[in-house]
Amino acid sequence: MQKNIVYIVVPFLLFSIFSGCRNKKERGSDGGSPKPEEISAYGMTLTAESYPGKVAGLFIKALDNGDTDILKKLVAVEDARKETEAIFGKYGKASDMTSEKVSGLVIAGWKASYAFFREGQTSIFGIKVEGGNAEVYATAVNKSTGKNGKILICLVKENGWWKVKAGIKTL
Repeated sequence: MQKNIVYIVVPFLLFSIFSGCRNKKERGSDGGSPKPEEISAYGMTLTAESYPGKVAGLFIKALDNGDTDILKKLVAVEDARKETEAIFGKYGKASDMTSEKVSGLVIAGWKASYAFFREGQTSIFGIKVEGGNAEVYATAVNKSTGKNGKILICLVKENGWWKVKAGIKTL
């Protein structure tokens, strides 16, 4: 039985290693996925020129639908890595967090925060842009109370795109 596992695992690992090294020139600066020319979902299309409100709109739709693939494309990975490294540094440790791990943590946090709100009932009511940072204000309906609450979605310009920072803040 163990020999059979080796025959399956070893080729898979070799394939993963070698296929992961190809096309590095096309990948984003964090070594992750290639930079997209556009992100499309739910009848919306984002480009590098898309305004923060439109990015936040797609972000909310992706949260409403639990769409991890779209959320991955919207994470401000570089910003989150800097924050993670600062936290590790505060305790005298070096961060070994890859972009993928950081992205996964950010998405898990978004989903946990958004779980308190009713899907499909969040709407944007204000946007503030200052240089490479933006704040998008929205109302969301609390699942348990049915009352409207206000949330803040923070964005930062990364590699020419508006990306969503870690955390959803309630106001």
